[in-house]
Amino acid sequence: ELAEKGATALLMALLFIGLYVVMRFQWKLSLGALAATMHDPILIIGFFALTQMTFDLSALAATLAVIGYSVNDTVVVFDRVR
Repeated sequence: ELAEKGATALLMALLFIGLYVVMRFQWKLSLGALAATMHDPILIIGFFALTQMTFDLSALAATLAVIGYSVNDTVVVFDRVR
């Protein structure tokens, strides 16, 4: 049950972060910002899938933390570009 709710939290976080980035920047910049934001969690989940390691709750929490750092970096960089 915790893993299911954690996966739902991960997907909802990515969805709302995507909406925030689209609303914050122009549409031209938002496409690059979304790609930059989604790059890190996709690589982490792909690594777990490729190595067949167990994806437990601590890995999920670390992925959510990486998403938070990625959003911060994306907003800082694209705000300076804008």
